[in-house]
Amino acid sequence: MVSRILPRKKTDSRTKVEKIKELDEFLDGRDYTGAIALLEHKQKSEPSLQNSLWLAYCAYHAGEYQTAVQTYENLLKQKDCPQEVNLYLCCAYLMIGQNDEARKIAEKQPKGELQNRILLHLAHKSGDDKKTSYYHSLLTTSVEDQMTYGAINFFRGHYGEPMVTYKSLITEHSTFLAVNVYLGICYFKMDYFDEALACARAYLDKYPDSPTAINLEASCLYRIVSPKSADQCLRKLKSFAESDLSFAKDLILHNTVVFRNGETALQVLPALVDVVPEARKNLIIYYLKKNDVDLAFSHAEGLTSKTPTEYLLKALVYVMLGYEKKQDPNIGRAAQYFKVVAESKDEESRSLFSTEKASSKSAILDTITGRLAMASYYFIIKDYHQAVIYYNSIIQFNKDDDRFNFNYGQANLFAENYEEAADALSKVRDPRYISYSTYQQSLVRACKLHLINISNV
Repeated sequence: MVSRILPRKKTDSRTKVEKIKELDEFLDGRDYTGAIALLEHKQKSEPSLQNSLWLAYCAYHAGEYQTAVQTYENLLKQKDCPQEVNLYLCCAYLMIGQNDEARKIAEKQPKGELQNRILLHLAHKSGDDKKTSYYHSLLTTSVEDQMTYGAINFFRGHYGEPMVTYKSLITEHSTFLAVNVYLGICYFKMDYFDEALACARAYLDKYPDSPTAINLEASCLYRIVSPKSADQCLRKLKSFAESDLSFAKDLILHNTVVFRNGETALQVLPALVDVVPEARKNLIIYYLKKNDVDLAFSHAEGLTSKTPTEYLLKALVYVMLGYEKKQDPNIGRAAQYFKVVAESKDEESRSLFSTEKASSKSAILDTITGRLAMASYYFIIKDYHQAVIYYNSIIQFNKDDDRFNFNYGQANLFAENYEEAADALSKVRDPRYISYSTYQQSLVRACKLHLINISNV
């Protein structure tokens, strides 16, 4: 995370104290739109380098990155422009994805903490592990560098390490309230939704109109309470959705679709695939729910698999595509993806079988997701007895889930556990599953063989 602190330059004696005081009031209230209006007005009557610097700063914080870029580019054309503006321009370039331009400028600047942070982010974005390690080694103990350390680990999916950093910063700097939001997002990623909600509200107590914190609160309510509660919470940001804060608008539009069970998904999600990281995943899920495997597959091909969730999505797409089109190679790929999910060590999930919170070395196999994935792997390779063992270990969490009972019933049928198969299949209530010939044949066969076993006894 690059520094967003613009150092104040000394001005001549003609600078009025009231001007800085007025600006500070807007900045303290995070009213960047008001600050921009004030600065634009003053720039007309008293044009100055200082006003332009603050205009760019406010545009950046308001999410108007293109405006910030243009302002910094114009500033650099002036003879008395400070050299560090080159790095501020790099920060703005990073936010609009102009990474090559940012790299060319940053590499030519004098060595320093901000330059190193920018180059570290660029190296990470380009996937250059060697340079990432090098710039990472140059980080200091400054607050900005610690935040960068946390950000890079977060992007790698290593949520435990940034949490240690954020907790330390909160302890040492009680006024750094925004760090609570970063900590809350880490908790959310690790499925600790109650803790994440507490972090979000710690910030909202002071800044109740924060789009990021409200979104985190809504996301927690979606997992803890209900989609309806999450949607109602997100309605507080309706005014932001209609504003120029594009980052807030995109986030609100995306999560509104999720909270409303895919409503308007096709109108909203495709345009957000390259903007909101979760949009592609939720679009794939939408198509899978609609049984449109071909479209789900087309989007899954563009999904970079790094986390268990991403591997799991690909596994689901490949297994559905494989069985629907009778493609054994795709079924085999799905099996391997399921195995990767089950055997991975990831901090996104907590252990179900321990009272301790998951450490960075906790295997996802000790989670519902991990055990379902392993059961699916064994089911696909036709080791039904092993599949049943894994299904049995999590049945208490899925006993009312139709999809689980359908698969669990079939696994028991093939493992010759006919009573269990008949019991599981008879619990299925979803008309979609009941209409499948596979379901009907499996239920009839399980009941018939169970009765034969009873009569033989």
